[in-house]
Amino acid sequence: MDRDRNLSLIDVSSAVSTQGPRVWHAPDGMHIDVRGLSPPEPMLAILQMIEGGEVDALIAHLDREPIFLYPELDQRGWTYEIISCMRDGGDREVKLRLARLSV
Repeated sequence: MDRDRNLSLIDVSSAVSTQGPRVWHAPDGMHIDVRGLSPPEPMLAILQMIEGGEVDALIAHLDREPIFLYPELDQRGWTYEIISCMRDGGDREVKLRLARLSV
């Protein structure tokens, strides 16, 4: 696996990244787009972002419902809810809102 491509969260531009997840800040919070990445890269990118300690809430854009991510979020003290699930042409997007539980 190419190490330069592996979970690089440095690219925060609004251009679509073919190298890894796309990250940006919007009025409704921090977003990470992991669509198009091969499993387990979407889960690993999301976990890396929440473990960085810099975000307390995150909106994740995924190709499918991340059923293997849910137990990992539970274990790390994060809540989650699907806020939209739509199909645009042949593409599907699941939007998931994540929030750190207050301690």
